[in-house]
Amino acid sequence: MRCRVGVLAFSFSAILLAQSPVPSGFEAWPVPIEKRVFAGSFSRSPGERAIKLAGCRNEFLSAQLAVRNSKESELSYQVEPLRGPEAAAIPAEEIRVRFGAYLPVDETGQYTADPLLESKSIRLPANLAQPVWLTIHVPKGIAAGKYAGSLRLAAGGESLDVPLEVEVFSATLPDPPDYSYYLNLWQDPNGVARAHKVDLWSEAHWQLLARYAENLAMHGEKSIMTSIIHDPWNAQTGYIFPTMVEWKHPGEWKQGEAPKFAWD
Repeated sequence: MRCRVGVLAFSFSAILLAQSPVPSGFEAWPVPIEKRVFAGSFSRSPGERAIKLAGCRNEFLSAQLAVRNSKESELSYQVEPLRGPEAAAIPAEEIRVRFGAYLPVDETGQYTADPLLESKSIRLPANLAQPVWLTIHVPKGIAAGKYAGSLRLAAGGESLDVPLEVEVFSATLPDPPDYSYYLNLWQDPNGVARAHKVDLWSEAHWQLLARYAENLAMHGEKSIMTSIIHDPWNAQTGYIFPTMVEWKHPGEWKQGEAPKFAWD
């Protein structure tokens, strides 16, 4: 009986090994933008690298790649214009490439790729997936049709070409600040202060908030979320949201004395 159990265990392990992808050299594969890339991410078809997008003129399109190498190396990239009809092109400067950085996330208990780094290269540890995020802005006055080019990735003396194709529709979107839909991305000024290690509501904090507000406005944000009580969500994100409004009341508060409250 012991022998049979041993054979079953060995066979089961062999099946798992046979089905598990084994990293082979330098590889890259597309990942849907709705899906997180983790360090252990893999693809069963790493040779299928083409990215195809479609959108209107003046639209911002996004795509994501995961990259891995079997040895530690430095990952860099080079992007070329996307050529289309009538000698038109989407210039290389309209194609933004950023690297996802891993941070410890308490809710998942995992290192999770979240911030996007503005860098021409990044260290690529052996056999760990590195997310690469693409943002393509389709120029306003460009001709409709299909545009094609490639993104070249290089690491450890090897290179890979990722084919890029964008189908441009004839419609033209307004600039994001002129969008008619209601965009409401919640903001946490305390989180900005904490991340940048500055005092809450200090001059340095206000300067940072101005940059964040400008970025939000450029994406079409037209509102500012304001916390008017202390910790309204009971620290469900792992951090307290302090009130953005100072409450003042003369003496000890008693039932029915709400009119005596004053705010900054």
